[in-house]
Amino acid sequence: MLKGRYPSAFERLVRRFRATLGSTLLKRMIFFPNLPANQYYRLFSLANVVLDTPNYSASLTGFDAVSLGVPIVTMPGVRKVERYAYAIYRKLNVMDLVVDTEEQYVAAVTQLDRDEAYLRHMRERIEERSSPLFDDVNAVREHERFFEEVHRQ
Repeated sequence: MLKGRYPSAFERLVRRFRATLGSTLLKRMIFFPNLPANQYYRLFSLANVVLDTPNYSASLTGFDAVSLGVPIVTMPGVRKVERYAYAIYRKLNVMDLVVDTEEQYVAAVTQLDRDEAYLRHMRERIEERSSPLFDDVNAVREHERFFEEVHRQ
């Protein structure tokens, strides 16, 4: 996990992890300083799975994961911030790792971590289907129109 830009926020996170996970599990976590982009992507590409945690957004992280073929396990909530990974998977038409319960979430993460053939299969499916996410010219044009309009105003 990256420490982030703000030391005080990182310290609050560590305190929260210590309180919720305990010191033993906290010792198993590795925290990296902010990394240059090339090192960040190199490290990220080594991950077996990205955990889209409840109450948080996998927006940029989700796009990074898909660009590297790293599976994301998500349990979408009702708020927009909890549905980015779900929306990404809908665009890719890959719904295998969108789950409804905490038990399914743990099972999906565990399967990706322990079953190399399944992990390879999911990586390949994500890579094969990522084009609509990154090569959508209509989305680019919509952004262009938005920024042109904002600039005019």
